[in-house]
Amino acid sequence: MFKLSYQKQVYTYSKYYNLDPMLVFAVIKVESNFDKNAVSNKGAVGLMQIKPSTAEYISNLLKDDSFDKSKLFDPDLNIRYGCFYLKKND
Repeated sequence: MFKLSYQKQVYTYSKYYNLDPMLVFAVIKVESNFDKNAVSNKGAVGLMQIKPSTAEYISNLLKDDSFDKSKLFDPDLNIRYGCFYLKKND
C-alpha cells in the first residue's frame, strides 16, 4: 500500500470531472510516484506527467489565460488539468 497524497485535489477534481478518484491516484502513482517535481525523459512534468504542449492545449480549452508551463509543477493545476484530460479522452 502507499499513502494517498494530494487527497483534497484528487477528490475535488475527480468529482468535478466525474472520474473515479482511485483511477486518478493510480495514474499519479504510475506516472510520478507522487513526486510533484517529476520530469520524464520525454519532457512530461508533475504528478500526472503532462507535457507542456498538452497543458497549453488544455489551457486553451479551459480558457485559462493565466497558464504558464512552470505551473505544471503545482499539484493543484497538474491534477486539475490531468483530470480534465482524462475525462476529455474517456
